[in-house]
Amino acid sequence: MNALPLSLLRFCIEHSDDPSQIANVDISRFDRDPKDYEWLMAALGDLETDSTKAMRLVEKIQTGLSDNDLEAALEALQYLVEDIDVANTLSKKKVLHVLVDLLPHDFTKVRYWSSWIVASLAQNCHHLFQEQMLVDIINHLLTLMPQEKDNQTISKQLYALSSMLSEDSNLNKIFLERSGIELVVSLMLNEEAGINSKAVWLLSKVFGFSSEARNIAKETDFLKNIETISANSEAPSELKNKCKIALSNFEKESDNSTPEPAVTRIAVNQAGATILALGPASLNNNPN
Repeated sequence: MNALPLSLLRFCIEHSDDPSQIANVDISRFDRDPKDYEWLMAALGDLETDSTKAMRLVEKIQTGLSDNDLEAALEALQYLVEDIDVANTLSKKKVLHVLVDLLPHDFTKVRYWSSWIVASLAQNCHHLFQEQMLVDIINHLLTLMPQEKDNQTISKQLYALSSMLSEDSNLNKIFLERSGIELVVSLMLNEEAGINSKAVWLLSKVFGFSSEARNIAKETDFLKNIETISANSEAPSELKNKCKIALSNFEKESDNSTPEPAVTRIAVNQAGATILALGPASLNNNPN
């Protein structure tokens, strides 16, 4: 097979980034017979960038698809938004409301995929979201999660929450006011679909920057759940390590008080038998 001439190769490189504009190219300015470029223009015209494919899927989602077709479109969209450039494009196009509207959908798989896409977008570029949209997502999730029966969907909802909450965010106030800490603590012992791991990690993150979250957690089963996980010989080591980090962040001193170290209460309850190195020394030695 003959190699593509350099001038045609250069033409491909220059126009492959935005195939949608290929029809507007003036081929008369090139130094070869225009017919040499016609087949290239046809081929390039059939190409679509991932961002274009994603936007077409968003448009398709809004056309009243059947549940199964909607599921298929969302699954394809999730694959594309893993790319940060595609995520940025969708965020800038302000199409997030299309996905948020699907979060309470009757069909389980639609809730699952829409939650995952929102989580991926929030993970990659939530700084591009309008604040009111973030507020709407938080409120949606905190309303839906207590009613959700599908563990896979709950796992993605936790992922979305974790992706949006950060130290410099008004969303944390909403999360706490809407009993977010209590909700996530209640999921710590759910072993399905990695829910326990995501719940512990989310708590660890919020405890790291919110003393109010730590105070709220004192009135929940957080410590009891940490104790239960630590005493479980079959619990994954990764989960136990996350528990250590969450406990370390939980034990941060408040402004004017020094709470009784949580590990002391666990040690009393467990008689020192299965603490699994939850003390401060081990936390410092292995922060990850």
